[in-house]
Amino acid sequence: MATAYVWSGFRLVYDGTTGAVHTHYPDGTVSGCGPVPEDAEHGALLGLTPGEHRLAHEMAHHLCALASGVGDDRQGCPIVRADALRQPMPPDADTLEHRITAFTYYALDCQHRHAHEFGALADLHRMDVDLPALAARFRWLFAASAYAKRVDVA
Repeated sequence: MATAYVWSGFRLVYDGTTGAVHTHYPDGTVSGCGPVPEDAEHGALLGLTPGEHRLAHEMAHHLCALASGVGDDRQGCPIVRADALRQPMPPDADTLEHRITAFTYYALDCQHRHAHEFGALADLHRMDVDLPALAARFRWLFAASAYAKRVDVA
């Protein structure tokens, strides 16, 4: 069983048992994976399991991309979509990843932040992202994994 987060053009599916997170697109392409070593590192700092961090990070990909205008409702985050299509990453993928990580720490109110993360948050702010509102939405969606609609994903 899995928790599905459904956007208009894709769905993010979290398997709470394995910690795997996948983004499914209508054309049948899929991006995602189970927890990786960095999930344990970030998860420990955030008070999350590796699987929970994987969910938080992948959800932040889509939320930040949509809020900043880097992504769109059909594809979500361009990094995730490129992975699903097995295409090269966008030229600004490292910058996007940095913003997503900084946002995740911000949204979860982690005190173990680094000074360079504030620059990434300032970038999002300059892109007209309402950080407090997006963080509140993120926390609500993240918490919903405990009770959201369960769907079987083949």
